[in-house]
Amino acid sequence: MAKLLGIADLGLLLSQLTCSYISYRELWFKFSLSKRFSLSKLQLMTKVYTTLVSFLFLFSCTTEIQYIGASGTPTTEIEVFTNPGSIGKSYKEIGKGFLRYGYLGPRGLEKIQQKVVEKAKQKGADAVLIQDYYIPNTGASLNSVFRTDSLGKSTITSGTTSVNQSGTTGLTILFLKYQ
Repeated sequence: MAKLLGIADLGLLLSQLTCSYISYRELWFKFSLSKRFSLSKLQLMTKVYTTLVSFLFLFSCTTEIQYIGASGTPTTEIEVFTNPGSIGKSYKEIGKGFLRYGYLGPRGLEKIQQKVVEKAKQKGADAVLIQDYYIPNTGASLNSVFRTDSLGKSTITSGTTSVNQSGTTGLTILFLKYQ
């Protein structure tokens, strides 16, 4: 009867696969000699690859808030502001947050706000100031399309030109501590 991989066995196996240049045959030989588990090579590689892909998919593809600044005692209550004029208390900026978007994870502003509040609690902030910005691009992209058709002895050329102006949008995230 085949035993399932334990967490320690799986971690050892993954570190062997990812951190050294050991061949699969040598790896299989090491584990079959130790008799830690008795899985066929196909079952073992299927479990390893499935677990590895799952970890990569879950942990490298989520949106996260990266933080630069001071850390203090964790707090439990965080106030969220979008306008610095509405804060009403004297404060100092203790850190700044940056969004790193992944393929998965929060894309909506409410979910991003939840992640910012969680990070603020961890870092000891009393409030966060989240402001959006738009920086227009100084250039424009020009797209021209021309089509030529021949009808009998004559040709007809038609064309379209479009100008697209673009810009960059984002969020400024400031972590605040009341004085």
